[in-house]
Amino acid sequence: MADLRAGTYDLMLDTAVPASDIHRLRSDRDFHIWPGNNLIPYVVFNLRSPNSKHAIARLDVRHAIEYGVNKAAVSDILGGAAVSSILNSVIPPGNLGHVSANPYPSTGSRGNAARCRALLARAGFRHGLKLRYLYANDPTNTVIFLAIRAGLKRCGINLVGVPEPGSSFFVDLGNVPANNKPGTWDLGQPGWIPDWYGNGGRSIVDPLFRSHCVVNTNNYGCYHSRLVDRLISAAETARTLKAAATFWRRANEQIMKDAAIVPLIDGQNPIYASPDVHEAGVPHGVVLLPVIGGPDITNVWFKKG
Repeated sequence: MADLRAGTYDLMLDTAVPASDIHRLRSDRDFHIWPGNNLIPYVVFNLRSPNSKHAIARLDVRHAIEYGVNKAAVSDILGGAAVSSILNSVIPPGNLGHVSANPYPSTGSRGNAARCRALLARAGFRHGLKLRYLYANDPTNTVIFLAIRAGLKRCGINLVGVPEPGSSFFVDLGNVPANNKPGTWDLGQPGWIPDWYGNGGRSIVDPLFRSHCVVNTNNYGCYHSRLVDRLISAAETARTLKAAATFWRRANEQIMKDAAIVPLIDGQNPIYASPDVHEAGVPHGVVLLPVIGGPDITNVWFKKG
């Protein structure tokens, strides 16, 4: 960051702004935070896992986890509310069908341990249970896992970490033939960025939640709902945006009711550039190009001083 401010480097391309620098940079005219409208990260349930007497297949257990997760702790790790908005919807903001209401509320989004314990008891796990949690073993995802584990431990859920390198993480998430065997993962920690915004359910709800439990699926937990499948098809063939929005919203609400995932964060896009970088559309700094997740390098120029 010091090199960028000094003009030694000009652009951040495949490098993120450190969370520790966010607060200090807020007053810098060359720093911008652009909307993310994504699911980075979220928690997915492996509905086929036989671990702990098929615990994850039980709706009360998934509801317990929805209540128990400390989302605010995850937001804090990622730099706070300015760059990591807490998310309670499977469709993020900026897309038709987004719902702002939280079906699993807790004070300050820090989890409701009492409600979590009550639901576990109702599911037959009065004394808690142990679950396996698959995550990419880079520093950021590791710290997020530790925060999720600490939150759920308060209500009797013991998460056993299953760290993997990024090269195999998504392969194992989508390994359908193995995911119904003992000892595989119960919860996983992926992320998802829509390919476009607006009427974007085809690039969010369809790949993540339509019933296609096949090898290398993006529906990692093998969620299956005939109602949601019908709503997806109706939204994708709707003749108006208003009609599509209604179907996407209904699908969103049903998926949250079924607790197929725990949405965590809508990750925003902080971008910093050196004072020598200029771009059309903003007086200082650079514009985010969502398709590449970085600055629009086709529309910048450099001017020293």
